[in-house]
Amino acid sequence: MQKRVDEVLDHFDFEKVHKAMEALDWHWLSSTNGVPTIPELRQNARELLWDAVENSCAGTGGFTAIYNEYGDLILRFCIDEFESVEGNEDEPVF
Repeated sequence: MQKRVDEVLDHFDFEKVHKAMEALDWHWLSSTNGVPTIPELRQNARELLWDAVENSCAGTGGFTAIYNEYGDLILRFCIDEFESVEGNEDEPVF
């Protein structure tokens, strides 16, 4: 599984995420400089990927990591999302 986690990290465009976060002035409380550095982004993503392997899904700070029933390991970064769920119209989904 280490090889799969490394493959995701090697192919994910952390520079693009960093540029988006700078443009949006998106701060993480855990980051010394506010906007996380690329090494901080990579470390956070690594931890989330391992969490997903154990729990099928994990997310924080814009990242979502998924390990699905097909054995796919997925890392996403999202700046906006909305989901309307039947029966929960009054409650936001995060």
